[in-house]
Amino acid sequence: VLLAPTAIVIGMVRHARATGVVTVRTMLGVLCVYLLIGNAFAFAYGIVSAADEGAFFAQIKGGDQSDFLYFSFVTLTTIGFGDLTAAENLGRALAVTEALIGQIYLVTVVALSAIAPAIVLQVLHPRRGLDLLHLIELRRRNLLRCHQTARCHTAHHGPPGAA
Repeated sequence: VLLAPTAIVIGMVRHARATGVVTVRTMLGVLCVYLLIGNAFAFAYGIVSAADEGAFFAQIKGGDQSDFLYFSFVTLTTIGFGDLTAAENLGRALAVTEALIGQIYLVTVVALSAIAPAIVLQVLHPRRGLDLLHLIELRRRNLLRCHQTARCHTAHHGPPGAA
């Protein structure tokens, strides 16, 4: 479970470099990593519970893997129903860490997914004089596809090489 996210990320980076776009395959890889993070924390909660003689939750004695998975995903998504909470400091620290990772991961993935085409175009065509902010604005206006074609570039900006 702990090595799978690394393998998936490496595959996603290779795929993005090869294709130059964010695809459904890329987004499914992102989702898989998110789910594996939740599973890894559920496993960690189980280890803490076993080491602490089954006293992980304040509300129930023991708890099984389904309780740890439920608690993990409620924490990862920061829903925080409050029906299960960690009883001891180590469990609380893990829960806070998981919540922070979940939020940072989502914010980062959404941001990168939104501007990835602009970054790829900037890397592939640095001589066109397009800066990243201009590309993001083009993306926002849904003009990026048009701008990538030579005919559109000529129509809107003159022949290639003209400033």
